[in-house]
Amino acid sequence: MNKNMISYKHLLKLIAVTYASFMLTACGGDNDNNQDETNVNLPPPPVTKSFTVSLDSVVVTRASNGDAVSVELDNISATAEVTVSQ
Repeated sequence: MNKNMISYKHLLKLIAVTYASFMLTACGGDNDNNQDETNVNLPPPPVTKSFTVSLDSVVVTRASNGDAVSVELDNISATAEVTVSQ
């Protein structure tokens, strides 16, 4: 009689573990096909960056004879912004 009681307990444990596994599997995760519109991944917002370009030095020569040409570089710069979006 004691052997029957042990196997009965093992059977109950097996049924309880199986039932718990089925319940966890049944309620886990959402299917991608049923995705709500509020969960849609939005692209990141546009990013705006400012930059400055300037000219520090330049070497200029005449094409005809190769003599150096003096070029004034004061105030040669530009500032702008660029906006990048996906």
